[in-house]
Amino acid sequence: MKAVVLYWLALWDVFIALPLHAEQSVQEVAMPGLESDPAGTVISESCAVRVTGNDVAVDMTVKTDSRTPALLINGPQFGWTGATEPYSDRHFPELRIRVDGEFVTPDDRFEAFVGRTNITNLLRAAQMDPWAITRTPPVTSAYPKNTQVLNALKNAGAIVDVGDGYRAEWTARRTLRIALKAAPDHRVELRYTARAAQKLLTSDQLFTASRERTYCISSQELGHFLHPGSVSALLTVGEYTIPTGIDEKPPSSVTFTMQPSAGNVATPKAYVFLCGPHSKPVARGGTLIREPAQVDDQGMLHVLTVAASSPAAGARFGGIRGIARVAGAKPL
Repeated sequence: MKAVVLYWLALWDVFIALPLHAEQSVQEVAMPGLESDPAGTVISESCAVRVTGNDVAVDMTVKTDSRTPALLINGPQFGWTGATEPYSDRHFPELRIRVDGEFVTPDDRFEAFVGRTNITNLLRAAQMDPWAITRTPPVTSAYPKNTQVLNALKNAGAIVDVGDGYRAEWTARRTLRIALKAAPDHRVELRYTARAAQKLLTSDQLFTASRERTYCISSQELGHFLHPGSVSALLTVGEYTIPTGIDEKPPSSVTFTMQPSAGNVATPKAYVFLCGPHSKPVARGGTLIREPAQVDDQGMLHVLTVAASSPAAGARFGGIRGIARVAGAKPL
C-alpha cells in the first residue's frame, strides 16, 4: 500500500496548491422521496418532520389498499469526485427505518456503471465494495473467482491498479425496498443525517427572488430578524430539502420541529424560515415546535436557517470537507 499512500500524498500537494478562489458553498444532497410499489398504491396522509442538530426524523402515516404494498427509495447515481467532496456518502448508509414502531431491514440493492455499461454483476463476482467510491482514496481490494473478472473490470474502465489495490472508477446507486404488511394503515419512520446546502454569504447577498418563493420570506422580514449591522457581515446559511410525501404527492398535513443539538452551547443562534399553510411565512428565532408547514407540489419541505458566522464556520468551509478556502464573499 506504500505506492497508494505516495500517490495520494502527491495528489494532496496539488490540491493545497490551488489558488484561493473556490466557491464558498456546499451543495445539498437531499434524501430521495419515497415511491410506492406497485406505483400509486401507498399514500402519505400526514407527516411530522423533526430536525435536531443534523439529525432528521420523518414520521409518516400512510394508507394502502394493496395486498403486497411496499415503498422504494431510489438513490442518486454518483461516483468519487475528489478529496473535497463534502458529502461523499450520498447513499445514506446511516438510514434507519421503522414500520409500525419496529425497526425493519429493507431489501438493499445496488447498481454500478461505467458510462452506460452496467458492471453490477462483475463487482459482485469480484467481491468488491461498491461504496469504495465514498472513500478518499477510493481504493478497494478484490477476491475474484478468476482473473477474467478483474480483466473484464479493467477493460471496462471500472478499476485501475494502484499499489496492491484497485482505484474505483465506477458510479453506483442504492435502491431500498421496504415491505409493508397487508393492512390499510401504517406508520413509517425514517431517521438519517441531514446533508444540507451550506453557504457563507454577506447579508446583502442572502435575499433572492428564489428564496422569497421557496421560503415565503421577504427582504423586510430577513432584516427584521437578522439586524446584521453591516451589509458585509458574513452569515452562515443552511438550506434543507426534506421529503414528506410518496410518489411526489404531498400529504394533507405536515408539521415541522427544529431544535439545536442537546447540550450544544457553542452553536450560534439561528433563525429559521419556511412556508406555513397558505404560503404564510414562518420565521422564528432558534426553535420551532410542531409548526404547521406547507410543502411544494412534489411533497418536499424547504427550510432555511441563518446564523451569524463564526471562526469555526470559516474553518469548516476552509477544511478538507469544505470547499478548499474561504476567500471573501461572492454573489451567488
